[in-house]
Amino acid sequence: MPVVDPASRSNNFNLLRLILASLVLLSHAPELIDGDRHRELATRLYHIWSFGELAVNGFFLLSGYLIARSWDHEPKFWSYLLKRVRRIVPGFIVASLVSCLIIAPFGTNPNYWRDFRIGPFLAGMLLLQMPWVPDAFPGQHYVDINGALWTISYEFACYMGLAFLGLLGLFRHRPAVLLLAIAMIAWQLADARAWIPPSLGGGHIHRLAAFFLVGTTYYLYRERVQFNRVGVLIAALILSLAMFRFASGTLLLPWLGGYLLLAAAFARPVPGTSLVRRVDVSYGNYLYGWPIQQMIISQWMDINPWLLFAISLALSLLAGWFSWHLVEGPAMGKGRPTIFARSPRTVVPSSSPVNAQEYPQGCERQAEPCKM
Repeated sequence: MPVVDPASRSNNFNLLRLILASLVLLSHAPELIDGDRHRELATRLYHIWSFGELAVNGFFLLSGYLIARSWDHEPKFWSYLLKRVRRIVPGFIVASLVSCLIIAPFGTNPNYWRDFRIGPFLAGMLLLQMPWVPDAFPGQHYVDINGALWTISYEFACYMGLAFLGLLGLFRHRPAVLLLAIAMIAWQLADARAWIPPSLGGGHIHRLAAFFLVGTTYYLYRERVQFNRVGVLIAALILSLAMFRFASGTLLLPWLGGYLLLAAAFARPVPGTSLVRRVDVSYGNYLYGWPIQQMIISQWMDINPWLLFAISLALSLLAGWFSWHLVEGPAMGKGRPTIFARSPRTVVPSSSPVNAQEYPQGCERQAEPCKM
């Protein structure tokens, strides 16, 4: 298994995030149509996990690795906070506006505007919450205009938690972060098994924080982790068996799944994916997938799930392309919307140490968060 040095600028992080975002659409497709999750492929296999859950877990794990690197390279809180806000908030706000002010009025609720309240809508948007608006699709199994946005506030909370750990100096005490990750996994298992009082349950936060912290732990111990064929085969074999039981899957999925994800991320770039390494459409793909699927279902109630997935994936990729070029890229300081920008005419001298066209966006240039 050819593996690149983790310090290399070439990696598959963008490609993995795009695959994970697409798996969320694949997971949602059958359930949004008729409310039956049992047709979802991972659920049919494991009867426990869905591709949507696994994909979101993977997002948070990759994010924990990349954001830890961002803090480690520049441990200044206000600079770190500004980067995180610029990367996640503008895309979220625009997606909320598009979902609630453009797509939702064309839903199946004739009283949408009558019941719409600007105050709760703005409050929810500024708090990175699911839209606080009237039901956009009454009569469908899910009435929310964009149910996928629930993960964004949790991700931002993880960003702030990592900064808190950094300010406490725990990046210099790696075992403390490792123990915290283990504690979060144990909390998740105890909560699911009702071994702790409901008042101490954490809902989704302990699961997502566990994966985020495992990603952070992998970064902190990166010089001790070797990615090779034998390790990948062993991890895949053990995990494939462990996933059939909730307890073993809960305990091993963050560590072995994280190993497999990071091995794929640092493997030699997949041929033909240079555009994906330069343009990250995964966030927009995730942000717009749910409302696009809901709108399609509202017009075609008996659509086949596979056809719904194919159509919604194509449209959400297009939405992600525009989101990157018109919103996310410019918000990150890349100048005017790049979709209208001309290609630079400057010729990079052959003696330059790094060719500008071969310097893809990724964890080495700027640690980008993964999006849910």
